[in-house]
Amino acid sequence: MAENRSSFGFQLSMTVQSDVGRVRTNNEDSYGTAWLNDGSLFVIVADGMGGHEAGEVASGLAVQVVEDVASQDTETDPRERLYNALLEANDAILEEGRRSGTR
Repeated sequence: MAENRSSFGFQLSMTVQSDVGRVRTNNEDSYGTAWLNDGSLFVIVADGMGGHEAGEVASGLAVQVVEDVASQDTETDPRERLYNALLEANDAILEEGRRSGTR
């Protein structure tokens, strides 16, 4: 996937590539992007922790929650938004693990 867009007068080009590696048969990594209201690009990559139970679920949930939280309230300092987003993603992953019975 490649995407080109202008941000603050600069042309940005983003490409995502992931590799399953030599040991696993499925790729548990996730990524996401969000164009924020101020014109900046937010990019997140989450390692699926291959070998752990439901790693692809955890990485996908992390990306979804962080994208959602980080793209809201764009007046707040980006570092604070990211910190809060990571805390919420952690809570969401723990809750999903409890709900589904996975660790």
